[in-house]
Amino acid sequence: MAELPFPWNIYEAKQKQLKRSHRLTDQTWGIENGLNALLSAVESGTLAKNQDDGQRDLDRNIASRIWTERNRARLRRKYIKPAPEMDPFPQRHPASFSPAETEGRLHASIRVSRIRSGMTSTEWDLIVRVTAGFDCHEMALKSGVSAGSIRTKLSRLRSRLKMAA
Repeated sequence: MAELPFPWNIYEAKQKQLKRSHRLTDQTWGIENGLNALLSAVESGTLAKNQDDGQRDLDRNIASRIWTERNRARLRRKYIKPAPEMDPFPQRHPASFSPAETEGRLHASIRVSRIRSGMTSTEWDLIVRVTAGFDCHEMALKSGVSAGSIRTKLSRLRSRLKMAA
């Protein structure tokens, strides 16, 4: 088979690398995000003119995304401790929950409702996107504001939530 032209030859090589991977890791997430960035660069016309520069840009983007995913995992391990009241068997029927489990779930639901009632819909949407794993740049593209503006809003929202807690 004939070799694909730039940038599709690079895209194909990274896709093959992903295909060989059998687990989701920070490496696979980084490659996936790097490929998405490559496609965005092709669409917007901001792709490097020669293959070496394109490969270097893609590798730098992948390395950055790998670091981001590794850092997110570290932060999840640090700040999201497994709660004892959480159900270790999510497929169980709610009627089989013990009273303590049911009570813990109700208390958590009440806490979330109180937090939600103190926010605007825009702030709640921001929190939902952060918990879904979006970074500031992704949210900025979606909302049409700068990433710095998103970071500022998140910082102020976190401060307000800490004071309320």
